[in-house]
Amino acid sequence: MKTSKPNISDLADKVRRLLNYDANDPIDFSDLCSRNPNLTIVERPFSDKTSGMCIKNEPGSGIIAINSSMPLGRQHFTLAHELYHLYFTETPFIVCPDDESSSQNDEEKKANEFAMFFLMPNYGFYGYFEDMCGGALTIDTILKMEHYYQVSRRALLSKLCFLKLLDPVYKEQFLVNIVRTASEKGYPKNLYQSPCFAQSTTYGKYVALVNDLFSRGVISKQKRDELLLDAYRDDIVFPQPEGK
Repeated sequence: MKTSKPNISDLADKVRRLLNYDANDPIDFSDLCSRNPNLTIVERPFSDKTSGMCIKNEPGSGIIAINSSMPLGRQHFTLAHELYHLYFTETPFIVCPDDESSSQNDEEKKANEFAMFFLMPNYGFYGYFEDMCGGALTIDTILKMEHYYQVSRRALLSKLCFLKLLDPVYKEQFLVNIVRTASEKGYPKNLYQSPCFAQSTTYGKYVALVNDLFSRGVISKQKRDELLLDAYRDDIVFPQPEGK
């Protein structure tokens, strides 16, 4: 008997379960590597034409790099997008363009769709919209939801349109004065605005592996420091005193 392939929503739900998120949880991006010990995340500024890349060893294992010069909401979407490549794309090395809403090929389209479901799963999204926002779609509701899920305005509006909670005809009116409106309502701007200084850092398996090799005497302290500095972790090589 022929079985049908799982749809993108099912794949997103599968990865959420693998990472121990339920349907109601927003993604805590700071602890993804602790939930997947085979993942290394690199944050560094790239060209404005590149949002991220994925280098995989096997499904669920590898390196995800994201462009840290982009707004936080865009970075989160990129990370979710790259998770699709890490778990499901056969190509071992993929560089992804800066395009959150359209795609160049089928795999990029699937990865964008996966990111939407991974960040904002249908069941939890409906529940939050009804229970926490009262089911009323206003600028306050939109701000509340995008900061809860830590996504960009465009990503949130696309989700609302997908679920028919917003008529696409009215989408554009919510895409003006985003930063100013958020500030006036008391929300931070980093979800929408590029940082003044784009950081470079690495966390996850690479850092743990380097420190493990050093602790077992496989590499010298000099080599450990060299490898960590290559990974932008001068905070480990030159630690600040506690409280600084």
